[in-house]
Amino acid sequence: MRSGRALFRPSGYDHSMVSTALRILGARALGRNLPLMVLFFVTYRCSRRCAYCAVWRRPAVEMPTGTILDLVDQMAAMGIQRLSLLGGEPMVRDDIGDIVSRAKRRGLTVNLLSNGHRVAERIDTLAGLDFLSLSIDGPPQLHDAQRGRGSFAETMAALEAARSRKVPVWATMVLTNHNVGAVPEVIALARQAGFQVTFQPVMPQALDARNAVELAPSRPAFVAAMDQILREKQSGAPIPMSSDVFRFMKRHWGLDAGAGPSRPGAWHADALRCHAARLFFSVAPNGDCHPCDFLHDIPDPPNAVAEGLAAAVARMRAPDCGGCWCDSTIEANQIFSLRPGPILNMLRLLW
Repeated sequence: MRSGRALFRPSGYDHSMVSTALRILGARALGRNLPLMVLFFVTYRCSRRCAYCAVWRRPAVEMPTGTILDLVDQMAAMGIQRLSLLGGEPMVRDDIGDIVSRAKRRGLTVNLLSNGHRVAERIDTLAGLDFLSLSIDGPPQLHDAQRGRGSFAETMAALEAARSRKVPVWATMVLTNHNVGAVPEVIALARQAGFQVTFQPVMPQALDARNAVELAPSRPAFVAAMDQILREKQSGAPIPMSSDVFRFMKRHWGLDAGAGPSRPGAWHADALRCHAARLFFSVAPNGDCHPCDFLHDIPDPPNAVAEGLAAAVARMRAPDCGGCWCDSTIEANQIFSLRPGPILNMLRLLW
């Protein structure tokens, strides 16, 4: 379960807010794809076998380093501002530091999503990151139960390494029926260790999700967790997402949110429009372009290697989707829909 793909980094942003606002308004007014953000799966391979994810079962067809670097150049030329590197586990690629360095030289704001694999030993190659996204599903016993033995220690080593190089860390807790009661412990750890933390429920819509229905928290337990998060955020806890995100999830969890493609869901009921393809999109390891990272099974997708990135992006179409539970996707769409609460929260983070 991937997360932490924030629209903006917790401690700053490398691009003019005016240019960002003009791009959002232009995409809305012109009805064109003018993406600000790319979610780049550099691999489907993974070092872990998390209870709710089977992305590692996908064919490991990956672009070579040179092709990826060329795509990064094309992203910069198109005016794309943010690049999230994810997988699988992106740290399994020996060239990940080269990709980060190229993106930073081209002026992109870059974050990388990792389970902690090899981060500590390779932190020097990641020192240019704007922030590192890690997964923390609770205290050691709960975290390891969901992500594999030794994974909590690996994540903590990655956190310490990032702190040693002054790379900001943004962690995400994936909520299941096993760990939903441990929200206060994770927030306490975030306060103590100095990282930002956000929360999202396990998602049946996630790419190659498994056991999502069995692992889903009950509505009463989930609502209690959202109430706890909202109270903690009000008291100044390091929770970067807008309160509107957690209120949205609280309203709809266990009802109809994220019913799936072509089926009504909470986003429709909440009049929240998804701006996938128009303002953000996803690239698969082989160069296929998709409206979002949960829709990698759309037939005959445009391919950035065969067609060029600009042509592939122009050919994408927004999905007919009932919504999803990805925290950063909800907030991005609330911002792109010009909702005041998330916009004010974004400005608070930037300031």
